[in-house]
Amino acid sequence: MDAARRRAKRSDAIANRERILDAAGAVIAEHGIDAPVHLIAKRAGVGIGTLYRNFPDRDALVLSLFEGAAADFDLVCNTAAVAPTGWDAVVLIIDGVTGVYRDRPWLRIIDVQVRRLHPFPMRWEATVLAAIERAWAEGSLRRDIEATDAIFVPTMLQALFELPEPVRETVIRRQRALLLDALRAEGVPRQPPDGDVPTVGEVRASLPGWPEGTAPQERTGAPALGDPRIHPRPRLKNGVVTVPLSGGFGTWEAFKQVHPPAPDTPIRQYAHPGRDWIYVTSGRMRLLFGDEDLIIEAGEAAEFDTRVPHGFGNPGPDLLEVLCLFDAQGAKEHSRAWA
Repeated sequence: MDAARRRAKRSDAIANRERILDAAGAVIAEHGIDAPVHLIAKRAGVGIGTLYRNFPDRDALVLSLFEGAAADFDLVCNTAAVAPTGWDAVVLIIDGVTGVYRDRPWLRIIDVQVRRLHPFPMRWEATVLAAIERAWAEGSLRRDIEATDAIFVPTMLQALFELPEPVRETVIRRQRALLLDALRAEGVPRQPPDGDVPTVGEVRASLPGWPEGTAPQERTGAPALGDPRIHPRPRLKNGVVTVPLSGGFGTWEAFKQVHPPAPDTPIRQYAHPGRDWIYVTSGRMRLLFGDEDLIIEAGEAAEFDTRVPHGFGNPGPDLLEVLCLFDAQGAKEHSRAWA
């Protein structure tokens, strides 16, 4: 075989490999980590034998798929390491990691398997820790913020990638600004969230299946006297974002919480006077109630007497979002725990 034919054969092999990886990402994004291999070969336009010559098993395929993302994570770390300030480094890491996941819809799906097969490099964690220490030293970052808090911000923003346009970009920008605001040290000037808040009508028009009818207190239907809108300040603790949804003057208090996956984190139980009502909007909630160990699925709710020891967490694999209603005594106890 002459040199020209050998080069052409190598070029074809490289092209096949890239097509297989592109197809694997698309198929996994649609069908999950256990998607049939023959669907990947069909999407790539190659035979099943060609796929297995390149990737002898599913683990090899997943690890090769992750290599491109790993290179981009390295670039994020290198850029953050030379950022002019610690705060700039923290923001670069959050935005950079969010961008890597946004460009690869399949990445969140293969995360768990990649971590099992090949632990993430320690230099990534070291870069985050160095950025946080710099931001602490310059006084731009809250002293109670840890590396896990910064790392979970992109995880929270990932939940918004599924929103359709035109609301997606606006919502992502605003939620990013609110989450960054929760990280700032006391006394650091706050940055107003970017973009207008979509109205319920705008969201309804963008989401198929949204129930018809007029929601109360839409922006265009606000009462003439006073502004009824709540302007919450999210709180971030141990990777959990808590957003107050009520003004703090009623007999019941409303909150929204976003919990990152934490299947290995022990759930601490509390007991106090009051009643709690919790509705799972997405993900799965593990509720410990007395001696009971329950899984509450999306669309389900739990209501209970808080004098019984209780606690909840996110068993994974996805983000957990809940709406919480607490009576006055329960709100007082929970607010103290989340502060």
